[in-house]
Amino acid sequence: MERKAAPYFAEPYGKYAELADPIPVAPNHFSGRLFTLLDGRCGSTNGHFCALLSYHKIGEFVGTPSGSTYKCNAGSNTEVRLEKTSLILTFGRSTFSAAVEGIDKASPIMPNHPIQVKYQDFLDGKDVFMETTFDIIKSAKEKRNPL
Repeated sequence: MERKAAPYFAEPYGKYAELADPIPVAPNHFSGRLFTLLDGRCGSTNGHFCALLSYHKIGEFVGTPSGSTYKCNAGSNTEVRLEKTSLILTFGRSTFSAAVEGIDKASPIMPNHPIQVKYQDFLDGKDVFMETTFDIIKSAKEKRNPL
């Protein structure tokens, strides 16, 4: 749960400069138990956001390691299309950092509740991320209200 105003970015970045100023806590903010689903496709500013949640100890992550960290290379991207394959390569030329300290820039955001994703689950249409999260919630309720 949010406790006090905090910046999103570590420094002012052009049109996002105001996000380097502390963002006030919303008057009607969520104060329950927060679960954030996480996987390797969580990139770009999702890494910023999850790093901020982790740094400020807001909620719990369920899933697999993220595909990003508190730094994101983007902005003024250069895009090159390879002539023979039509493969598109995109090169970020700027780095944006979330306002956090003491986090390894080379490490992904790690889940508090890791899960194993199996190919068969995908084929069966199972959402193991949601199922695991609901199991955690159910288990917590049962501990508070045993039969």
